[in-house]
Amino acid sequence: MKRTVGNNEWLDIDVLDDYLEGKLDSGMMHKVERISLEDPFIAQALEGLSAAKKRTQTFSLLQKQLQERVAQKPVERKMWRITSHRLSIAATAAVLFITAGVLFWMRESNRRQQLEIANNRPKQIEVNIKPEVAAVAPADTLSSAKPATLADPQKVEQVLSSIF
Repeated sequence: MKRTVGNNEWLDIDVLDDYLEGKLDSGMMHKVERISLEDPFIAQALEGLSAAKKRTQTFSLLQKQLQERVAQKPVERKMWRITSHRLSIAATAAVLFITAGVLFWMRESNRRQQLEIANNRPKQIEVNIKPEVAAVAPADTLSSAKPATLADPQKVEQVLSSIF
């Protein structure tokens, strides 16, 4: 923040406050000191400002309170976002858990009903009193049956070679 002050220009209170707090550069501070030596009104204003430290203390106290209040608000918002985020996750998990529980309960209830119906149904047993005579093949046919033989090895090789 660079300000230019000539000999004929009026010094405002902001420049004098910056001079007392040491915020001005050395050239600017030298000009303010030279003007205060030449103008008794500015010298008295500097003396009055330096004596009125209570005003700057009150101002700094207000600044400190404002910074504390501003610093607290974002923390509260972040905590609420995290809490609401966790709360929404917990609510979703609870809904899913309850839904799965109801589905399993309905499935088990349906299975029990079907089992009860099956147990209560009268069993139907078919009894055949008439004896049946088993068909017996003549002994000649059993002895004349050819034993099972494997296929010809040449045909097996031809089939395998055609496949691969």
